[in-house]
Amino acid sequence: MRWSFKKIIVAVICCTSVPASAMDLAQAWQLALNHDATYAAARSQYRASMQKLPQARAGLLPQVDGTLTGAYLDSRATGPLNQVYNSTRSAWTLSLTQPIFNWSAIQTYEQSKLVVASAEVQLQLAYQDLLIRVSQAYFDTLTAQDTLEALRAELQSVQEQLAASRQRFELGMQR
Repeated sequence: MRWSFKKIIVAVICCTSVPASAMDLAQAWQLALNHDATYAAARSQYRASMQKLPQARAGLLPQVDGTLTGAYLDSRATGPLNQVYNSTRSAWTLSLTQPIFNWSAIQTYEQSKLVVASAEVQLQLAYQDLLIRVSQAYFDTLTAQDTLEALRAELQSVQEQLAASRQRFELGMQR
């Protein structure tokens, strides 16, 4: 993973038409913070772990159950009296259950707090890892640029020494 950041930063610096110093460490950090897959996965894992707490808390809350049943009866009779019978029947049930003491639900809730705390630590570790990877890649790129400038200066110096040596050689041949 470390090499990919180096390659990305070197490519961005080399491909831009502005000088390499135009991208500072803060800009590289923002790009990595927004586009790093490892850190994005850690953030997603953190968000998923954060949902453990409300889920566990739901086990401590009252449970409400409701039912509704209904029936309608319409009987028609044809006969000497032509009587019509209409009948409607319905039943409503609403129940509220609150356990006084549910040890497993309490333990699940306490365990979910630990899961959330662990997820926060993991996110911070991913954040610090990203910071280290970006800064290492950035400073490696700066070191490579400095090395390249030093090599170019050394090449220029050697070329100048070669030209001076040739000139002295030609002057020596003419005497």
